[in-house]
Amino acid sequence: MSGRIKAIALDLDGTLLGSRLQITRYTWEILERCLKDDIKLVIATGRGYPAAKKLAGELGPVFLW
Repeated sequence: MSGRIKAIALDLDGTLLGSRLQITRYTWEILERCLKDDIKLVIATGRGYPAAKKLAGELGPVFLW
């Protein structure tokens, strides 16, 4: 098994989201790099499904857990 990262789980908290509960430009750039490198983005959160679904739609090819 290689040491390559295959997936990253993201919580919808202050680490991912800025003060306005939006993803910052810098974070978008990092997430886009991950997607280009075929790293799966997984939303793993205790927030309600509507909030997670809205953000997932903005991120693109992510999975909801």
